[in-house]
Amino acid sequence: MRLPVVLVLLAVLVDSNSTQAQEGVGTTICSYDECALRQEGQLLIRGSRGTPVGKLGAIKVPRLVPLIGDRAGVAPSADSALAYARVFDREYPRGIAIGWTGTIAAAIPLAIVYRRLEDGAGADAADWGWVAATVPGLALQYWGARKVQRARSALGKAIWWHNRDLAR
Repeated sequence: MRLPVVLVLLAVLVDSNSTQAQEGVGTTICSYDECALRQEGQLLIRGSRGTPVGKLGAIKVPRLVPLIGDRAGVAPSADSALAYARVFDREYPRGIAIGWTGTIAAAIPLAIVYRRLEDGAGADAADWGWVAATVPGLALQYWGARKVQRARSALGKAIWWHNRDLAR
């Protein structure tokens, strides 16, 4: 008789723990002072101690979802924080890559024109063709910059939603 009662109690306990884990989104394991994120220049900083947790760079790109999501005593954030973090994780690296591709695509034709002028050849119609060949590269730079801008906007919103759910 005791075994079925114990099994029922265990089942209820396991079910309530899983429900609490699902409802745990937005609850905090650590305080605002310990887990709040902020951006200082290119650095992502956690807590009042100012621990650097990432750097926004042109080559190395931090992943925001692990910083916002459940890890190392940090409670999972609201769905909005994670959604914006995913936008950042998708758009920032793509924007950086597209921007670098555009820079290279624009620089090569300009380098060819520069080299031709250095060799003493006068400017002719073919040089203008090379100059015009920079336009796709410039378009890629613009597109990449828009993606980075969209990612930085999502970064600010993700940080705000994450910090909103932390206990004061």
